[in-house]
Amino acid sequence: MMRARHRWFGFAALLFGAVVAAIAMRGEPFDPEAWQRGGGRERNGMLDDLRRSHELVGMTRDEVRALLGEADLGSLYLTDDPFDGYDILRVRFDARGICCEAKFPDTRPWPVEYAEHVVRLLLR
Repeated sequence: MMRARHRWFGFAALLFGAVVAAIAMRGEPFDPEAWQRGGGRERNGMLDDLRRSHELVGMTRDEVRALLGEADLGSLYLTDDPFDGYDILRVRFDARGICCEAKFPDTRPWPVEYAEHVVRLLLR
């Protein structure tokens, strides 16, 4: 009984910490001008909103360039994750110049990923 109580207390504390971290690290609204002039850290904060508010797949190369600016390396846009270093938004175009893939980095805060892992272990 006591062991189960400790397990659930630890789970509750971890979940609370993950929620606080997620709230503290929530992103900023996507702003094309700020994205284009900003560095990797500013870009990283806008990734979630960019993913939700703009469907890159189906856009032309010129439309993507107007939205995101010139790519940093080929078709790669670098973002700076404060925990993991650089992340990459990869945009691929087909032969006609239409975006056929936009691969976003995982932007969930690491405490949330860890909490999900702990929950899976506890529920076994």
